[in-house]
Amino acid sequence: MISIVIPSFNEEENIESCLLSLTKQTIPRNSYEIIVVDGGSKDKTRQIAEQYADLVFIQESPRVGGHATTGYREPGVILLPRPMPIPSFRLTGWRRCNESLQIQM
Repeated sequence: MISIVIPSFNEEENIESCLLSLTKQTIPRNSYEIIVVDGGSKDKTRQIAEQYADLVFIQESPRVGGHATTGYREPGVILLPRPMPIPSFRLTGWRRCNESLQIQM
């Protein structure tokens, strides 16, 4: 399982295109989860995220980068720097690389 963690703060203009791109990947949807960590947005970021993401957390850490400690920290985690569209080949390639590493262990 791949966990994709997306930080957000007042990203109403960008979050939907990011999440839509993640729902249109070439790998099976049940092989990855989408986690949005919201920093207390005052716009509709959280409501939009709830339509697409598997989990939506409210950032608990008051500092910049708090999403890194609020989201999952396990092998197979992709931490995006901000909401942005992800081409389908990116997750496919990442999954192949991750599977190769797991086989070698």
